[in-house]
Amino acid sequence: MMGKPPIEPIVFYIDRCLGRKLGQTLQEQGLTIALHDDHFTQNALDVDWLPEVGQRGWVVLTKDARRGAFGVGCKTDLLFNYEPPG
Repeated sequence: MMGKPPIEPIVFYIDRCLGRKLGQTLQEQGLTIALHDDHFTQNALDVDWLPEVGQRGWVVLTKDARRGAFGVGCKTDLLFNYEPPG
């Protein structure tokens, strides 16, 4: 009898503007977290990290006013309409 394949955990990407404390708190609660500074330079532009985060399937949490509270209204044009150069 074959079981269902394991479900990959949802990764919550914590934007730099939220800081490490939130990420650590969520991680202590059992969530899988990716902190901005662990994957990108501190001064990385949205156009650089958003497509990469979207490609990895991570959920963006942010308080950046340009993207709305906690990623609601995130720059979906960058995530979903991104075409790699070339």
